Amino acid sequence: MKKNKMIYTVMAGALVLSTVGSMSVFAEDTTTLAAEQSQTEQTQPEATESQYMTVAGKIESVQKEEDYYTISVANDNMGMVFTVKESVFVIESKNGDTMKLDDLQEGMDITAIVAKKSPMTMSIPPMTSGAIGFVVGNENNIMTGYFDETLTSQEAMLALNISEDTKIVDIQGTKQVFTQDSVKNQDCLVLYGITTRSIPAQTTPDFVMLLNTAQEQETTASDVIGVVETKEYMQNQQQTQSEANPTDSASLNNEGTEDIAVTETKETVANQQARTDEGASIEETPAEAVTLLPLRDTAEKAGFTVTWTGNDKPVVLEKDGVQIEVTVGSAEYKKADATFTSGKTTVLQDSKIYIGSDVVQEITK
Repeated sequence: MKKNKMIYTVMAGALVLSTVGSMSVFAEDTTTLAAEQSQTEQTQPEATESQYMTVAGKIESVQKEEDYYTISVANDNMGMVFTVKESVFVIESKNGDTMKLDDLQEGMDITAIVAKKSPMTMSIPPMTSGAIGFVVGNENNIMTGYFDETLTSQEAMLALNISEDTKIVDIQGTKQVFTQDSVKNQDCLVLYGITTRSIPAQTTPDFVMLLNTAQEQETTASDVIGVVETKEYMQNQQQTQSEANPTDSASLNNEGTEDIAVTETKETVANQQARTDEGASIEETPAEAVTLLPLRDTAEKAGFTVTWTGNDKPVVLEKDGVQIEVTVGSAEYKKADATFTSGKTTVLQDSKIYIGSDVVQEITK
């Protein structure tokens, strides 16, 4: 009996030693594997995200004002309103063939290509001028992505197999031949059909547009001036304007643009310029003598560059080192380090900014 107990004791000890040894080996293997994974994560570059996104829906309305188009799109996510210049691209989803904004009609399926960092209002639906183009129809899949050296978008988990039939263009419509090397390390708009079930999915695209050149285009007031306002905001502006300066409300009635345009006559500009030539300072201009004039037209005719990035930001006018800032909804404006007060509040009316004629004196000096 004692002999059997000794045998059991020896066997139990051997089993314990064997288990401890196995656990030690397992722990070493686990530590080694974790170290290898950590090293791999450190050496693997982070995936670059696309600077663009897509917003799809159906066209509710298309309105044209001068060289601007306002396109209302309805979808299950509040929809969106886009204000764009007529220079943006419009293509068919089937083959990438070019269309015009005038071809857009109510009820069409449409996908907007929008810069992710573009300004957007807090209204419902939101409004933006960040659309760089539109794809009409849904015959093909539509996506934007950044494609690396292997023509793979890590963000979308999609790899491109460029064929001879793949149409490759850039956003500017440059007349040159692009190859699959042109697509590498580029932000692209891709139209494609079927894909493999692999990870990442692979496809032979019908159409590829290089979008990187769009980032080089400057954003000026002419690009965003008609988008950063909602009807509610406009009503608040008019109400504030009426309460602050009752005499102003007459020039901002329901026929706003026409009434304001009346003030933009050669005589008005000539009179204001004459007062400037006579040495009248900004502070000396009587409030009742100040009229509203269109900012962009006046500033650009005087040689200024106009930049505006959002309705909560000042409009910046620059020329030969001179900088003037005006803000929608405020009568104050800045020149260099000095702050002045205009006889009129700067307003946004019917997609145009209007400033006091006393500010125009500073611009036209």
